[in-house]
Formats: sequence, C-alpha cells, structure tokens
Amino acid sequence: MSSTSSPSYRCKGCGTSFTSLQELDQHKRQEHQK
Repeated sequence: MSSTSSPSYRCKGCGTSFTSLQELDQHKRQEHQK
C-alpha cells in the first residue's frame, strides 16, 4: 500500500490526505482552527 492510493479526502490548506471524512474534519479543527 503506497501513499499514492488516491485518498478519499484531502486538506486544501496543507495537502494532507485522509481516508475518512472524520479524520479530515478533526484535522481541520486542530490544524486549521477558524
């Protein structure tokens, strides 16, 4: 499993990829608090 497995979700802010929407949402809350 390579890191280029076409992720389901990707953060537009930093480009970090996540496999689930919860992971992305949690990341956006912590890294990109708005």
